[in-house]
Amino acid sequence: MRTLDGDFREQITRCGVMTTYAVALSSLAYVVMTWSSPARPAITAIIALAIVEATVIAWVSRSRSTADALGEPFLALWNCGHVVTAGVLCHLDGGLGSPFVFIFFLSVAFAGGALRSALVVRVAALDVAVVATVAAVHAGSTREQGVAVMWAGGLVVLAGVSTTIAQHRTRSVTALRQAKEEVARRLARVVEYRDDDTGGHIERMAEYAMLIGRAMDLDDHACRELRFAATMHDIGKVAVPDAILLKPGKLTAEERTVMETHARVGHEMLGGSGSELLDLAATIALTHHERWDGAGYPCGLAAEAIPLPGRVVAVADVFDAVTSKRVYKDAVEVERAIAIIEDGSGTQFDPDVVRAFVRAVDEIKAARARCTDPEPRPALDLPRALRDEGPKPAGALALA
Repeated sequence: MRTLDGDFREQITRCGVMTTYAVALSSLAYVVMTWSSPARPAITAIIALAIVEATVIAWVSRSRSTADALGEPFLALWNCGHVVTAGVLCHLDGGLGSPFVFIFFLSVAFAGGALRSALVVRVAALDVAVVATVAAVHAGSTREQGVAVMWAGGLVVLAGVSTTIAQHRTRSVTALRQAKEEVARRLARVVEYRDDDTGGHIERMAEYAMLIGRAMDLDDHACRELRFAATMHDIGKVAVPDAILLKPGKLTAEERTVMETHARVGHEMLGGSGSELLDLAATIALTHHERWDGAGYPCGLAAEAIPLPGRVVAVADVFDAVTSKRVYKDAVEVERAIAIIEDGSGTQFDPDVVRAFVRAVDEIKAARARCTDPEPRPALDLPRALRDEGPKPAGALALA
């Protein structure tokens, strides 16, 4: 299980960069004040390299997606690199009497805020090992040996506290993520209470959306959020009267206008919460019926003016619609459905999203096989190619 999401990893990486800068600047001040002591040029060179390193990491991790790609193993290795550097600085500065010893304690504290508890223990063990090595190299009086023991003991105590903090943070992050996902599932079920046929559709199309996002090289965090946000795409249908939502016959122009309001209603229901997940769901609810050529609703947006999540869900939504049995039609074969999606490239759908859909089609087929939907479902605003080849929908949910 991933224990750090993209937002937190970006923040903790930035914190590590700033900490490195602060330690480097204070170390430079110390070196200048004690320039007559041994190895000052070498120590200065190491500090300069630390500043360069932090600058490079700050540049590389400017976006959350890049910070997420760096990952928790990177943070652990970065921390361990600083532990070894601290050992070298202490050695050059005469042993454990050097003020550079405080870097060992910063290392354990940073690990407690950034890593899983198992990695905190490993970083702390490395700290103690390096302290012991420096002490062995600079073996002297009993007092100096006692100082080494005290430093090691202090690191063990701090490691215990940091591990406890890491365990609590991991549980809190996991609980928060699970709560967010449960909110998404329960909101999605609201529509199911109005229409028993939508449950399988919601789960499948959300899975398809995630797979398409992955094929477009979205990071793991973005794909996971897209998957859960997509389940709420039709939440606005709760405001559509049953007489229209469940009408067995063809919708009138007035009824169709009412049905189309579900996109704006869903956006109003989900937007403005301050939650990343719900804000994403609001965007999807508003834009998943927009078309690449500008002929969609409710805003008539075209091309890249349509947010990417809406463009992705549009493809996932239609693919599930055409491959599922509905009250007015049989399910279309998967290969035919793929051709329909490809035919809509550049008109109904974003060509880049269609290409990603094709790249992910084997995974999408596997996801479809895991979740069958034997019951008829309400209809969708299908591509022209499908509408022209078969009977027109009789039900009112041609706008699903």
